[in-house]
Amino acid sequence: MPLATLSQLKAFQEDLASLRKISTTIQSVYSTVFLHEATARLMAGASPTRTQLLLHRTLRKRYVSVEGQDSAVEGESGKREKAKALLMACRHLPVEMLSRPGQQVGMLVEAAQMFETLGDRKSLKDCHELMVSFRGLGLNLTSAVC
Repeated sequence: MPLATLSQLKAFQEDLASLRKISTTIQSVYSTVFLHEATARLMAGASPTRTQLLLHRTLRKRYVSVEGQDSAVEGESGKREKAKALLMACRHLPVEMLSRPGQQVGMLVEAAQMFETLGDRKSLKDCHELMVSFRGLGLNLTSAVC
């Protein structure tokens, strides 16, 4: 991802501040905040360690209490954010940051399945293009997904 200009970063940070304010009253927005914070770090060329942590937070399910019962909440937007976080991690984080060899492939397969379920053809195409580039590096991909 090319680095953003200072004016682009400033505008993005202002939008992020607004999103943070919204998250104080609408808790389901937290994962969106984490995803956008990770995006801002990528735009600025920041160290990938904190970016990885923010992407990981995006991937966690949120639990809420509804009339005394705890339940996982992951609507369509939650699935989209999770898939975007997986795609961003595969595309932008150094391979060394992932815990085991070939983890990127599994993450891309999962993201592609989510994008397909959501009907997001553009993001699904992005996943497939990244998979093809991994294939060129000699990584083993599931042919059923590509």
